Amino acid sequence: MEALARAVARWLWKRTGQENAPGGSIHILVGRDTRFHSEWLEKTLTRSLLSHEGVSVTGGIGETPTPGVAWGVSRLPLRADLGLVVTASHNPPSDNGLKILMPDGRLCPDEAASEILGLVDETLPRTRHPHPPAREVDVASAYAEALRTLVPPPPRSLSLVVDPMHGAARKVLPAVFDGWGRVEAVRTALDPAFGGGPPDPRPETLRGLARTVVEAGADLGLALDGDGDRFGVVDATGAFVPPHRLMPLLIEDLLLRGPRGPVARSVCTTHLIDDVARAHRTPVVETAVGFKHLGAAMTESGAVIACEESGGFAWAPHIPTKDGLLACLLTADLVARRGTPLHELAADFERRFPSRPFARLDRPMDSALLARLEEDPPAEIAGRRVERIGRQDGLKFHLSDGSWLLVRKAGTERILRWYAEARRPADLPLLLGAVERIEAERSGGGTSRPESLIPAAGR
Repeated sequence: MEALARAVARWLWKRTGQENAPGGSIHILVGRDTRFHSEWLEKTLTRSLLSHEGVSVTGGIGETPTPGVAWGVSRLPLRADLGLVVTASHNPPSDNGLKILMPDGRLCPDEAASEILGLVDETLPRTRHPHPPAREVDVASAYAEALRTLVPPPPRSLSLVVDPMHGAARKVLPAVFDGWGRVEAVRTALDPAFGGGPPDPRPETLRGLARTVVEAGADLGLALDGDGDRFGVVDATGAFVPPHRLMPLLIEDLLLRGPRGPVARSVCTTHLIDDVARAHRTPVVETAVGFKHLGAAMTESGAVIACEESGGFAWAPHIPTKDGLLACLLTADLVARRGTPLHELAADFERRFPSRPFARLDRPMDSALLARLEEDPPAEIAGRRVERIGRQDGLKFHLSDGSWLLVRKAGTERILRWYAEARRPADLPLLLGAVERIEAERSGGGTSRPESLIPAAGR
């Protein structure tokens, strides 16, 4: 962590043209989540940064959701040059990592991350001893108030159950819903083990939330992952509402309310978003997987909304990075304004925009298979003509009936991921069966069953 801190400081000096300026100064905002070692790593990072001349740090902000740090970097008067968050997001409790946020709140792009890592082994001059204390600012409270101003409590109150899953939003999530009606908060205790599993809002991890919603007769259950940048929603019936079905509904509502502009989605995110955008004469920007690309689409291509398959959502009046708290607020606000339960809103939406059944297969890495598909792509998949192939991130086969199949390398695991989206429920098994045949034909015979399958009812 100390070597990484040195690399961050050197990179910032180079980026701001202050590397050889003795009086130069850079300012960094440092936050963390609630997992094992996060507080110790935050203190180590802050101490190491402060040991270098010309570096000031706003630290000691405690548990703050990643989008809260992103908001603080870009919106607070302190105007930091960079934000650092000690977090492993939705991963298992034993994991940890570091997210780097740019001055406008975006996630650090790949080029900048590579430059920083390239400086890890360099010796950093201009050290100072002793170092000054870090400034302390209540970023979490200021961020919560900003969200409440952006999406204020509605005239019609709701009954809500909020679930931060013991993560970094365990205090902020209940706070942003103060004044919304009857709000019950679950899993808010400090628990670095997250109750024994990863803080990832999926159907299987939100069963307890679903039970509480039904027992309490609540309108909604709203959950967040470990660092608060991804969301999960349970409706009044206790059913998990997959992000790829909820986000198009939110997008239509926001386009009707304004501001208007392009909608950005990642290459593996549902084309139901395209259906909505087309109906509202709005262009769609497709990006590679990762919110760093979606954030760039907002700041560089003028996208007013950005979203990804795994539950990341951003809106231009806020910040150009995913914010699970914002998505929860927008969902609750929609239900309150319409005065209609979410499952009824979703049913009406589906009558106007028929659902596109979706699934994801995770397979063992097979780089040779990808190379063969690149060299000799199929002309037909599941009886459908391949009309074009996208190569922005992996290979995306656009089929003649509007369905699609995508294969790409996972970003953080040695896994080959297949994504399939059909136009009708009966067609999804055909696309998944085509994956089996493609693998058997192109990898030299018999592949095993998928390591995991995320069906249409999941993410």
